[in-house]
Amino acid sequence: MGNLSAAGAAVADQGRTVVQAARDHALSWPVVAAAFTSHARAVLPAQPEPMQMLGIDEIRRGRPRWIPDEVTGVWQTAVDRWHVTWAPRRPVISLSPHL
Repeated sequence: MGNLSAAGAAVADQGRTVVQAARDHALSWPVVAAAFTSHARAVLPAQPEPMQMLGIDEIRRGRPRWIPDEVTGVWQTAVDRWHVTWAPRRPVISLSPHL
């Protein structure tokens, strides 16, 4: 296995980050990212099975920030951060570690 293939496999199969694999194999991170994509395309099917159910996962990031409305005196949210992702509700083939 060549150095480039080994770097892509290290990310896909050994759970290393792209940066870590780049350092281990003396390559730049964009080159390792491309090697990972090539490795993943070779081992994953071209099209995964159709999804029957899809959910939304919402996670609040931090605490909401409130400011008073000077006219009405009512407190209103100024910042309310949410992280929203699509979450398949069945076995899935994905490159994302979060699914």
